[in-house]
Amino acid sequence: MPTISAYLSLSPGPSPITAQRAVAGRLLRHGLVERFGMHPADVQLERDGFGRPRLAGRPDVHFSVSHCPDAVAVLVADAPVGVDVEKIRPYDRYAARRVLADAELARLATSSEPDRDFFRLWTLKESYGKALGVGMSYPLREVRFEVRPDGMIASNRTDAGFQFEEGFTGLVIAVCRLRSTCPVDTTFKSLAWWPDADARG
Repeated sequence: MPTISAYLSLSPGPSPITAQRAVAGRLLRHGLVERFGMHPADVQLERDGFGRPRLAGRPDVHFSVSHCPDAVAVLVADAPVGVDVEKIRPYDRYAARRVLADAELARLATSSEPDRDFFRLWTLKESYGKALGVGMSYPLREVRFEVRPDGMIASNRTDAGFQFEEGFTGLVIAVCRLRSTCPVDTTFKSLAWWPDADARG
């Protein structure tokens, strides 16, 4: 079964995009060194046909990166993976109609925590698009989810397994792993927020 190494860094406060990217780069290098024993100098990235970064000369190595002003999440694995992290906030009704299927919209309309439940669905869908390597260009209304009362994730996707991480206050993190429909069981390793000094502004 494919295995995943997961890393998370929490910002001490809302951070600019430059700092988020700096932290993401350092987390990724850390993960590649720890998971695959690579030397930091050997971590050379290139772009694929979709503009997605990949490790040059290592088709066996897969990774995914997500960041928001409050956190950065990185996955490193031996199979295609996707991750999305979002801060829970009031959701956009137009965005919901654009990405959620009718059944998902109906459940959201009766939810006691609609903002949290919207971002649960959003992060699941985005993690799947990232694992496929196409991101938000995938027709997201066709990817349908239901989060059951026991926390289990039901989906119409037969080529992937999914997981939530909601142990960090105010955040929702979704993980997707292709090539296996077994539920994902990944524990995020928390690392310090460490942007470069010149990336803070």
